[in-house]
Amino acid sequence: MTRIFNTKVLTVPRRYIALIEVDVDSESNRLVIFERISLANLVNMVIGANNPVRIVLPEKYAVTEKLLIGIVDDDEVYDCKFTDGVLGELVDPRAFI
Repeated sequence: MTRIFNTKVLTVPRRYIALIEVDVDSESNRLVIFERISLANLVNMVIGANNPVRIVLPEKYAVTEKLLIGIVDDDEVYDCKFTDGVLGELVDPRAFI
């Protein structure tokens, strides 16, 4: 008869994501998100009347303040507004299923 002396439960490691929620101005037309260090363009999207706008990014943007987020008016009537040092919210992606 076989006896089991040691058992291990194998689980899938949890992977998190960074959730960015931006409350946009009704006069803005575009949302842009840059990585602060390299100024790499992560998001450049046209926004409509839906408010707030939710963006999902990789987990590394939820543990360091490396995002530069801005709203832009495509009609060039209003000045653009940017916020530096934004930190995403660390969330479990299974919450969106």
